[in-house]
Amino acid sequence: MEKDEFIKQLENDIKSPEFGSKPNDHLMWYNKEGDCIHFKTMDVDIIGKRIDEFLTLYISIEEQKPIGFQLKDIHALTRLLDADIMVETDVTTSDKRLVSINMLILKAFAKRPPNINRVSGYTDAVGVITKDEYNSVEIPVS
Repeated sequence: MEKDEFIKQLENDIKSPEFGSKPNDHLMWYNKEGDCIHFKTMDVDIIGKRIDEFLTLYISIEEQKPIGFQLKDIHALTRLLDADIMVETDVTTSDKRLVSINMLILKAFAKRPPNINRVSGYTDAVGVITKDEYNSVEIPVS
């Protein structure tokens, strides 16, 4: 593609209503370097509210409500899942596994004694997962 064609295509794409992030896009991804999962229900400005060493809530600056979270230390939590026969995890390929987000959140919560801040934070984290399609994420097998 020539430079002029590329610029013209980019200009057309930018004008399209489908271009870029939308306010209600659900974004979930695994960060390999940080061994964490990020989940956001909206692409808006946020502040992070640290709940404990595993969970950070993403709070919308404008609406002051939870819109997502970061869950850390995923491989350590999945090792706990491997020992639990009640957990539904599937190997999707030889190097990736589909893991339940809710089970990871529950395992993280169970690692420390409950207090009001942790109960509230973990409840908010589970509450932002509104669709079944966002209830699992693929992570690399360690």
